[in-house]
Amino acid sequence: SVYIVFVFQAAIMVLTPTAIANTRWEEVSVYVGGSMMTAMFIYVFDYLYKHRRLNSVFGEYIFRLLVVYTLMMGGLFLWMVTQQPALFDASIVGEMLIYFDGVLSPLRYAESKQRSWLLEPSWTFRMLVAIFAAEFFMGGVFDLEYYGVHTFLSTLTLAPLMGNPLSMVGAAAYNFVEAFSLITGSAWYLIMMGAEMGSLVVFRIREVKVRETRVRLTLMLLAYFAYAVLLPYFVIPSSELPNIPFVGQAMGIGTVSPVAPAFAFGLVTTYLIYGALSLLFGSRALCSVTCTAATMYQGTFYDVMKSFNRTTKMGRKLLGSRITKTYKVVSTLVWISLVAAATVSYLNSTGRINLTVYGEDAAQFLYSFYFNFLWYIVFMLIPFIGTYGCVTTGMCHWGMTNQWISRLGFFRLKVKDRNTCIKCPTKDCSKACPVGNTDMPGQFIARGEFRSYKCIGVGDCVESCPYGNIYFYDVRNWLREKLGIKPKTTTRGNTLKDNPKM
Repeated sequence: SVYIVFVFQAAIMVLTPTAIANTRWEEVSVYVGGSMMTAMFIYVFDYLYKHRRLNSVFGEYIFRLLVVYTLMMGGLFLWMVTQQPALFDASIVGEMLIYFDGVLSPLRYAESKQRSWLLEPSWTFRMLVAIFAAEFFMGGVFDLEYYGVHTFLSTLTLAPLMGNPLSMVGAAAYNFVEAFSLITGSAWYLIMMGAEMGSLVVFRIREVKVRETRVRLTLMLLAYFAYAVLLPYFVIPSSELPNIPFVGQAMGIGTVSPVAPAFAFGLVTTYLIYGALSLLFGSRALCSVTCTAATMYQGTFYDVMKSFNRTTKMGRKLLGSRITKTYKVVSTLVWISLVAAATVSYLNSTGRINLTVYGEDAAQFLYSFYFNFLWYIVFMLIPFIGTYGCVTTGMCHWGMTNQWISRLGFFRLKVKDRNTCIKCPTKDCSKACPVGNTDMPGQFIARGEFRSYKCIGVGDCVESCPYGNIYFYDVRNWLREKLGIKPKTTTRGNTLKDNPKM
């Protein structure tokens, strides 16, 4: 594993834009070098997934390398924008020092002690931040190379830093969020992240035994690249997106337009379509298929980090299907801000008031703040709050809308035999749930089914049941029952007869 990382690192050094004084080489090396770096990240993720215990020296080597790659991508971004190569040059020197320090003393990696990274949230957090920072600037470099520096940066509107100190702080905070969101909401950042996270999802598909989950994961990948990237960024003109339901107004209020009468059809129809899907099939139609967050969370490496849901102080506070205090506070603040922003946006668009956020529509700014900025902060906090923080903390209003509609609909998890759950000694389903529905076995035993606003149909519980006792239930099952057709249930694993120790 150490030597494979060395090979990746050597290849990335060769693919440095300054290696050959040629404009064409600079362009090619940006894409090929960035792709090679992404491939190395995928390898590291897969290695960590397969080896829960990590060589301490190797772990620190990876972290230092990630810091250097952050400086390298940040330096390249700065160089393309300002023509100042100092930071990029320094990162090249740093990478060479780390490389030779590693290859000249390889025995250290065999002799050092092992560490369980899943038991060290601080180390895992440092690694996630370093990887995100490198990916962030890499996405920015791809965007600058593809669109051109002037064209890409011309879409960024910054507030002037003037007035009293409080006004300057507010303007600076706004500018930071806007600059951050410019990259995280860009096409090439999503493509790069999709290639990386999507590879981990492909690895997971190969491991999953339940057919319905394999189908859902496949649809999730197709939705990411077609629904979230290809159509809105490369096929449908941006001027037409506000009027196109489902694809254009994909995340509800503020996605691509103000709350205005001119865009009412696209916005209202999107809510109706998603509402119908959630009623019929559960909120998994959004939270586990079309939302880009699903691809981020459900690859092999990130899925295994759901253990932080139970091992960290904050993660444990968010466990269970109940509405936690954190959820109440956060969701209340989110809904107050959404209603306020939507109201201001509507009144502003109809000419009744003239109020914006430094010239930007209030609803669109709030969307950008929550989904292009805050979501990534929550994502990097996985080692402290667990996976699916967007669900467990109540920060995603779009997810909440569909989750509560789902709670009123057909979707639920059912068991074929409650006695199997009673006699089950391990209750694996409660440990497998990535959103922490640890009270699942109790509901199965009491009612033969599990329903919760937090259940987004990931299906890890179905996959984990050693007796194939849990299955998905939605409108398809309901129709079969009404038509007198034998109900279709997910079957996997053994039966109680195959487990005489129970």
